[in-house]
Amino acid sequence: MLAVFFRMEQVMLRSSATQAKINGTIVSISGALVIVLYKGPKLLVAASFTSCEPSWIIGGLLLVLQFLLLSVWYILQTQIMEIYPEEISVVLFYNMCATLISALVYLFVERELNSWKL
Repeated sequence: MLAVFFRMEQVMLRSSATQAKINGTIVSISGALVIVLYKGPKLLVAASFTSCEPSWIIGGLLLVLQFLLLSVWYILQTQIMEIYPEEISVVLFYNMCATLISALVYLFVERELNSWKL
């Protein structure tokens, strides 16, 4: 959907490739919803949201954010590869940034430095 929004893809409903992409998107989203609604806490119950764990809600929101940002990264990576076609350097830069961000988050979340020991 983001590729259509950024005009990287054309939507031609008669094309079999477009139909396959639409069907794949629908199957993926419906599969994720089935798992969430089957395994997650009951949402349509008279009980309030205070009875369910807040970590489940935060985890779901973080997963949505992760998949949205991953899609944006793929779009950016396509633009970067057109300008700078060195795949290894782009992947190295991506992994270095991900490692740096993960280390900063870990230092913020885990205050005890003994946790760094293997």
